Amino acid sequence: MINMRTYEPVDEDTWSMDYSLAIFLDKAFTKFIECSQAHPTELTEQEWDAILKEIRDGFRTYRRYKDWDWSLKGEEIAWEEVENQLIRSFYLMGKYYSGLWW
Repeated sequence: MINMRTYEPVDEDTWSMDYSLAIFLDKAFTKFIECSQAHPTELTEQEWDAILKEIRDGFRTYRRYKDWDWSLKGEEIAWEEVENQLIRSFYLMGKYYSGLWW
């Protein structure tokens, strides 16, 4: 795992930063969901888990779209759907940003 306190981005990380961040955030939220032992007081554990998965899935969908992963599975997805999921992920991440700790 990357130590974010000492990590220095390399040129390749910033060339397509949207893609690099989507990969990182997908993995980071997956790990956070596994490790998290708390939730915001106004939410139940199940509600918090669903929110975290929705955030993660928006970045995962974006990464898959950029990877052309849909064509490998015979699936089709419209850019508008990807964009809506991503917008929702950013909204939820902003709304619950101070709750991203355990």
